[in-house]
Amino acid sequence: MIFLYKRILFVFLLVIIFTINYNFIYGEFDTISENAAIVLDGDGLSVLYNKNMNKKIFPASTTKILTAIIAIENLNLDTNITVSDEAIENVPYGSSIAYLKKGEVLTVRQLLYGLLLPSGSDAANVLAEAVSGSISNFSILMNNKLKDLGCINSHFVNPHGFHNSNHYSTAYDMAMIMRYASQNKTFRSICETKEYIIEETNKTLVTRKLENTNLLLSYKLDYVIGGKTGYTAEAGNVFICYSKTNGNNIICCLFDGSKNIMNKRTRFTDTKMLLDNSFEKFEKAKILDKDTFKISYIDKKLNKNYIFGIDLDVFCLTDKNPYVLNYSLSEIMINDNNVSGKIYVNAKNENWQFDNIYEIKLIEITGYQNKDNNLNTYSLYILFVLILLIIILLIIKNKSKRLIKRNNLN
Repeated sequence: MIFLYKRILFVFLLVIIFTINYNFIYGEFDTISENAAIVLDGDGLSVLYNKNMNKKIFPASTTKILTAIIAIENLNLDTNITVSDEAIENVPYGSSIAYLKKGEVLTVRQLLYGLLLPSGSDAANVLAEAVSGSISNFSILMNNKLKDLGCINSHFVNPHGFHNSNHYSTAYDMAMIMRYASQNKTFRSICETKEYIIEETNKTLVTRKLENTNLLLSYKLDYVIGGKTGYTAEAGNVFICYSKTNGNNIICCLFDGSKNIMNKRTRFTDTKMLLDNSFEKFEKAKILDKDTFKISYIDKKLNKNYIFGIDLDVFCLTDKNPYVLNYSLSEIMINDNNVSGKIYVNAKNENWQFDNIYEIKLIEITGYQNKDNNLNTYSLYILFVLILLIIILLIIKNKSKRLIKRNNLN
């Protein structure tokens, strides 16, 4: 009886241990509180985690990432900008601000810090006017940029992200925006700054201390990080960031979070958990080698076999489990021996997926014998022989009948 009790206790302890490990390793990874999320390989574009990544969301102040990169690309950082009356008057009530004053003169650099650290909607308006002359014109520029980045499920109507039913995106699209912006050195430098001081200006003798709303900058992390927060009653608490360590670059986006403005920290703890898990389980691997990869394209009309390759090795973040690799050609254009086209590459297992398109290069052209045509010719030949044979048999049969008839008459 005592032995039986020991066995029951042992089984019970095993169940507890398994449950604890399961919740820690797998369960927690799938129990983030936000309703839309993505963890993206910032270099190879592997999707390492996906929770409704194509669901329509409201980006709130993460919109300012796009505003910032457009301003950086179109303005000189040391140019002085005068804050217009319209820029201040058009700041939505309840929106976060950098406390800019009408007629105040600030540099583009100072405005960018005011935009990205305290999430100043006033700074967003000023920068939009500086780039395009008006907020409406800047919105057109934003949507053109979205198209350039391949963000086909997004539409922006303002530079700050305050709620508008026609201002929307997806977690995937926002990850692509952050991926693009984080490649810019100026953007990264500002985004990774915890505090910034704006000295006295022509409108105030008070020194302003700008503090970054990204609380992960205060965490003890094993990777470099920069990010942008956001909140509206409709969007909930949202967050998007880039992170990098040991040559691996990961983008993490969390959207449609808690509508309770006081639940700000959840988005940071969820982000840290997703990033820690991703950096631990995924590593960069070469999935296509440019020196050995070849794919054929057969032109049956010209009886030619075109051998294609690619100009670069294809790397992406993968886990240690086996994966399936598929690829296919598209947009093939042949003009004499001038050939162009693209190759679509897909790799995936149950934990991650990689998709990307690359330009092809022509390696060689070989002859091709169309077996289908040969088969058709052979079939026609057989059919001809059979018909000829049938005709011969019918002739023989008719002659036989005539001979029999003559013999009977005689």
